[in-house]
Amino acid sequence: NSPGAPWLVRSYAATTQRYDYDYFNARLTPVATFPGFSGDCTSMSTNNVYRISGIAIITGSVNCENKNLVIFVDGDLRIDGNFTPTPGAIAFIVRDAINIHGAVTSIRAILLQSSSTARFDTVYTGPVTSALAATGSWISFGGFDLDRRVVGGGPSETISHDPQMLLSLTDVLGQSSFYWQEVAP
Repeated sequence: NSPGAPWLVRSYAATTQRYDYDYFNARLTPVATFPGFSGDCTSMSTNNVYRISGIAIITGSVNCENKNLVIFVDGDLRIDGNFTPTPGAIAFIVRDAINIHGAVTSIRAILLQSSSTARFDTVYTGPVTSALAATGSWISFGGFDLDRRVVGGGPSETISHDPQMLLSLTDVLGQSSFYWQEVAP
């Protein structure tokens, strides 16, 4: 196009595709299924997909550093302890609710909550002295309940998007299939 001329788009199709648990579950095959998960990644190898059957209760992160993982959770995900594996990237794709206990002050993960009837909740356990500092991405199809209250005021939750985490997962998720071409008017 010449300078100042508008860009032309020959065709565009809007999509109503939901990129949720069912979408990713149909495209990614777990290498193993575990009956539960506490945050211990010792038996998980990097650049792989895993499934947790039932409820996953994370109490901390053990041997999760330097691993790029996608973990499907067939039920709820409860985060009761700090989960901060660095470097690396871990994405939890959760069928039902995500609940983060009031004592948790640090999370580093991609969290996708798929149910439109369940919620993504920072559980109110009474006033806390520290805010929750989250790094990654938080996605919810059921909505958020950010219930935390910090003594003395101030932000109760801070969420810092980290696109590097998505880039670290390209070996697991695959690469997008975009094709751009400039067209003449």
